[in-house]
Amino acid sequence: MVVNQQKNEVLWIGKDRPSDIIDSNDNVLNFADEIKALGIYTNGNLCWDKQAEFAINKGKKLVSSFKLLRKYLTKDQFLKAASAQFYGAVFYGSSVWFEQCKSRFKTRFKSLHFRLLRMACKDYGINNQIYTFTTLYFLNSSWLACFV
Repeated sequence: MVVNQQKNEVLWIGKDRPSDIIDSNDNVLNFADEIKALGIYTNGNLCWDKQAEFAINKGKKLVSSFKLLRKYLTKDQFLKAASAQFYGAVFYGSSVWFEQCKSRFKTRFKSLHFRLLRMACKDYGINNQIYTFTTLYFLNSSWLACFV
């Protein structure tokens, strides 16, 4: 196998890291503390702090963008756009990293979620139940219009 030594790094996951790794052409490959693979930041300890920070910062930018767009979109358009753009971007790959991230990050994600939800619906509690954004999106839009 031929690898470009300048472009390749090795992420060692685990405790007993060797001093160096040599490929088949006797080149020594560099170790990386963290890498971004397929859009997800990973480090050798499988700590997801950087990925959570990245997603939260992206979410803050999207919330401010949706704040500007809210007055130009109908409720149904806003729900569709926000569920497609916000959740697709912020929670990309979350099945891998979200459950293992720290509780302070989960609290910040929940805060972003409810800030966007308040933009869509001033009162998102219906019949003394608090609905999530995706639940509101899948409700019948004519029924939802009575409460929004």
